[in-house]
This record gives sequence, structure tokens and C-alpha cells, in this order.
Amino acid sequence: MPSLEILKSISGIKFSCSLPEEYEGFGSGVAFDHSSALVALRTYNYRVQFYSLFDDHGISEVQVFERNHQPGDDVTVVVTLVALSQDGSMMSTVEVRLAEEGIGGLVCLKFWASESQNKKFTLSTIIYEPHRDARISAVAFHPTRPVSVSSSYGGDFKAILNDLNISC
Repeated sequence: MPSLEILKSISGIKFSCSLPEEYEGFGSGVAFDHSSALVALRTYNYRVQFYSLFDDHGISEVQVFERNHQPGDDVTVVVTLVALSQDGSMMSTVEVRLAEEGIGGLVCLKFWASESQNKKFTLSTIIYEPHRDARISAVAFHPTRPVSVSSSYGGDFKAILNDLNISC
């Protein structure tokens, strides 16, 4: 069996919040931008942090949900997924607003567009409750077309035409 070796240790990455027990194991908090060797990580303060693996420093952050998080606050919103298109020009995030005392709760699928290499994303589309009966399990972008697909833990999937903001 081949041995594994740690090539580099990276500092400066912000940690994600600890998820409430019912959300443990949901989604991926890491995505890779293959075109520019960046890693996108969800952080504790409702943000996605872009970190350069080659340059070993943070590039930018995107505020996914507008709220000032204080360390003692109860977690009411969880960014469960982050996905990037192959060329790094589009990002998708999934946020879950937790039900309080059994009331409410909402899943938002957001699409973000980047106009430049500095990874400054702007919000382009929000889809509330894209899978009415279940949480989103994955989001993937087509490698060459402006299409993405989301799937749910309920077993369905939806194709989204990203340039026209149409959900199928």
C-alpha cells in the first residue's frame, strides 16, 4: 500500500460553524476552483472564503447570508453546500434557515456570478424551496454550458438554466 505524505500545512482558513445535530453530515463545505487553484470553504459567519493553495493566503470572502454572527448566538442559519463551476465563474450556495420551535424553516439555493479573477461574486439568483419535500443533497455545474443540477435527499433532481434564471 502506498504511503501518504503531507506536503504542506495551510494556515489562515476560517472554520465552519458546528452544525446542529440534525444537519451533521449534510452537504459539502468545500469546493475547488480548478482554473485558478482556489479552494472555497464555508465559514462560521455565513460566508464562503476563497483561499489560494499556491499563494497560501486568503483571496476574498462572500457574505452568503446577511447577519452579524456573534460567537454565543444560537445557530439559526446553516450554509450546507458550496459548489463552483469548472471555470470558477459561477458559484452556488445552499443555506438552510432552521425552524424555531417547530415553526418556519426555509431552504435557499443561491447562484453567484464572478466577473473577474479576484473572486468577487455578486448574487444573481435565489430559488426558495427548490425541492419542496427535502433538503438539497448536491449541486453540480455542467462543464461547458450554463446549466446546473441540484438533487435532493428526497430522490429528485432539477436542472437550472443559469443564464436565464429558469428552473425546470
